[in-house]
Amino acid sequence: MIPPTLVIESLSPGHELHDQQTKRRWYAEFDIPNYWLLDAFRQSLDCLVLRNGEYKLDAGGKNHESVSPALFPGLSIPLQDIWTT
Repeated sequence: MIPPTLVIESLSPGHELHDQQTKRRWYAEFDIPNYWLLDAFRQSLDCLVLRNGEYKLDAGGKNHESVSPALFPGLSIPLQDIWTT
């Protein structure tokens, strides 16, 4: 089986620790190279990259900032467009 290149996790209220710790460990064990955490309540996006078996922050931002993950060169994600209702 081939792992996906990217997993995007939308954090669930009351399950933040499970999403941020347990699932992070699972995804690292499966060698998923990119793990993004989207938190609608904090209005944040953290783009993590697997290095030496651990996820490290590649790019992140919140509120009206823009995020430019290395996985997609030239891409800039304006977070205000995500949180706009």
